[in-house]
Amino acid sequence: MPSSQFAKAPSPSAGVSPSANLATGAHVDDFRLQTAVTAALGCMNNGDRAGAFAHLASVEVLAAAREAASYVFGLFYFNNGETQPALQWFDRALLLKPAFREALAARAVTLQKIGRAQEALADLAAILQIDPENDEALYMMGAIHQSRGESAEALAAYERAIRRKPDYYEALLNRGVLLDQLGQCDAALASFDSALALRPNDPIVHFNRGSVLQRLGRFDSALAAYDQARALGADDPEIELNRGNALQKLGRFAEALAGYERALRLRPHYPQAHYNRGIALQRLGQLVEAVAAFDAAIALKPAYPEALCNRGNALNDLKRFAEALVSYDAALRLLPEFPQAEINRINVLFAQNRYAAAIEACDNLLRRDPQHAQALCARGAALHRLSRLDEGLVALDRAIQSRPDLAEAWLNRGNVLQELGRLEDALASYDRALSLRADYPEVLSSRGVCLKELARIDEAIVSFNEALRLKPDYPDARNNLAGALLLSGDFAGGLSAYECRWERSNAPRKTLYSMLPTWRGEPLAGRRILVWDEQGLGDLIQFSRYLPMLAEQGAEVTLLGRRSMFHLLKTLPCKLRFIEHIADETAYDCQIALMSLPFVVETRLETIPGQVPYLYADPLRVAEWAAPIGGGFRVGICWHGNAKINLARNVPIDAFAPLAAIEGVRLISLMKEARPELHESSIQIETPGPQFDAGPDAFIDTAAVMAHLDLVVTSDTSIAHLAGALGRP
Repeated sequence: MPSSQFAKAPSPSAGVSPSANLATGAHVDDFRLQTAVTAALGCMNNGDRAGAFAHLASVEVLAAAREAASYVFGLFYFNNGETQPALQWFDRALLLKPAFREALAARAVTLQKIGRAQEALADLAAILQIDPENDEALYMMGAIHQSRGESAEALAAYERAIRRKPDYYEALLNRGVLLDQLGQCDAALASFDSALALRPNDPIVHFNRGSVLQRLGRFDSALAAYDQARALGADDPEIELNRGNALQKLGRFAEALAGYERALRLRPHYPQAHYNRGIALQRLGQLVEAVAAFDAAIALKPAYPEALCNRGNALNDLKRFAEALVSYDAALRLLPEFPQAEINRINVLFAQNRYAAAIEACDNLLRRDPQHAQALCARGAALHRLSRLDEGLVALDRAIQSRPDLAEAWLNRGNVLQELGRLEDALASYDRALSLRADYPEVLSSRGVCLKELARIDEAIVSFNEALRLKPDYPDARNNLAGALLLSGDFAGGLSAYECRWERSNAPRKTLYSMLPTWRGEPLAGRRILVWDEQGLGDLIQFSRYLPMLAEQGAEVTLLGRRSMFHLLKTLPCKLRFIEHIADETAYDCQIALMSLPFVVETRLETIPGQVPYLYADPLRVAEWAAPIGGGFRVGICWHGNAKINLARNVPIDAFAPLAAIEGVRLISLMKEARPELHESSIQIETPGPQFDAGPDAFIDTAAVMAHLDLVVTSDTSIAHLAGALGRP
């Protein structure tokens, strides 16, 4: 957006007007000249351009012999847009009188207009040779230097002009613009204030004051200045644009949007107004409209990398990730060194779970700028997602070394440390992040998880609640709060909060069928209810205990789930139907997700279905495994679950060494796959063999083997839930 406006340069007619007397005597030739010029002015005023120039042509020979007449002819042609003839007449005047200051000034303005700035500066220097303190020449010299980007020379010329003439409004105004461009905002504001004292009703100075106040972060004052400019001047799209920018900085996005729309009514083909309108719409959550606004800006200005970048941001928020990448790539083709577009592109790769590609993009940026903190931070987070934790920690430490105040790096560092099991260090990282940015809900949520792992449940609940206060629509924090509330014994609050699990970032697959109403606890007698399986096998085993409660209410219960579990679940003490796919939604009256059952039936600690066993091993399989398992004190063990879920659930195999050292104890692995650490450990652990649960039905052999065990010791896996369901110690 234009942030400032130059004052107008002095007209080349300064000092002598075309209607001035051309001579002091009464010579007949002078009279003819005067008459011709007067007639030419009359024709021009009546719109007769050809007649005006015909009158001048009739006395050209006379004018060419007189410096004043040549000067006036030059002014006439200049003021009518004829710069080449004007220049020729000014040259003639100066040939006749080289020290003719007015002609030198007029020729300088003409030369500047046609792009011959160096020659214009030479004419102004000639004036200053004649009159070293000529304020108009100094001002014009400053304006030309400023237009050429020669800031030091321009500032020196303005300062000399203002010393000569302290109330030189145009010089004060242009000096303020130049100081603003040089980043000397306080000095620029002082210059504008001096100009304002001279012309309080000029909207230009109010506009420029607003721009510098905005750069100083004084957005309320900037808004007041723009409002004053609006009140004093005609409708101006640039005022409306800058006013909208100040309103955005004040968080008044709806008002900013209205300002940009006023700017577009005044200037429909205004790419910057379309662009800023898109940003305001984005802030208001109107993402589809924001994309359309960015598209309008790009249509008017195809080489607009900032608009392409923000278009990508809006598409990212809409989860239209492929389109967002196209937009970022277009921005980077226009501006290859555009770090913000590169970082935003990396964020989209994260959203697509393309962590290797994100690392490659980070590395591209880091080759150009090895200390780019955001790229190092993103690289560390991507390595974390790929479980390359030590490398991730190194990248995040480098990010923090480069920029210690980057709260996001401290957050990601805490997340890596937490997964490494260094909980106290993780907590310290989260606290550091909050010291840099107290209103950071993602940190508060991660910090709550860490506190929960440290068994500081009450503190964890406080942290989750603070995250939700800052960001009420934050399902990850609410889901984490659910777990903490359940651990604290608050079943009502915990189960209610857990219903948000479908919205969290790593949400389970949701298979609710739109045509079926969700069961909310109303009577079920004679109704057909579809219960669908969700999440892990351990969850299915643990929560299947609720299915008999539905059957007891007189419902016809159908479980939609994994075929591999049907054989085991058929041992539940109720009549169930099992399906792997739904063929006809009309075959059911209502539906519910399996893990929503505790919430709907209002489970409390004392009402958890406690009958065990509620699942049973196949008697034939139990008999088949009796001889292979043999005698002694048999302990089934499991030390490793799904690495993609939570590494902290696993335990090192050597943790079973004290148990193995007890005389008479036999350790029997309950893990389906042979883990490499079995061969690396010195502990004697027996395995059931390759036929163990090798068929299509899950846990059939595991359940049968458990029937022969005296004890099961396991990490937090489905094995623990199966042992509980079977009533095994």
